[in-house]
Amino acid sequence: MFCVTMSEMSQQDFVRAAQAGDRDAFAPLVHRYEIRVRATCRRFTHDDDDAEDLVLESFVEAYLKLDQLRNPESFGAWLLSITKNHCRSWYRARKSLPDPETLIEEMNCGDDTPNDDLIAHGIAGLNSEQQKILDLHYRAGLTYQQIAGDLGVPIGTVMSRIHRAKDALRKAIQESRSREWKRQI
Repeated sequence: MFCVTMSEMSQQDFVRAAQAGDRDAFAPLVHRYEIRVRATCRRFTHDDDDAEDLVLESFVEAYLKLDQLRNPESFGAWLLSITKNHCRSWYRARKSLPDPETLIEEMNCGDDTPNDDLIAHGIAGLNSEQQKILDLHYRAGLTYQQIAGDLGVPIGTVMSRIHRAKDALRKAIQESRSREWKRQI
């Protein structure tokens, strides 16, 4: 192992060395951009712990995708782009993470809030994947990112599965209401 500073080697040299498999070459890049990445994450989260998680995730992703960087001179902009994408995903997941009580409100079921029986019947009518995704999100309180990690799928897949499950639940509740209304006539 050798100890070289940023002044002795250029940023591009460190990027190229890291791309060639030198793990130690990535550390000076982290050191150089850590303050900017942390500041970006902190602006999004307003929380030191969440910001630290995003900083780590950003650097890990940059390291893992370093072979995709074609122009070593643009490492800083590329890293900040990765960081902002992580922050946006975090923000969307947090913003769209309602507490379980707002599930029905969020589904726009109409003027009449469905009772527990309608909800239970609607959930029972969902397929097992839909039940599982709603359970992970609403009962377990996991974020989209956590669910994506648990299931080994992209965060966008989790978002679309939750959306489809809520749509299916909304339709099941509306159908149950319709049947209930017809029985009353």
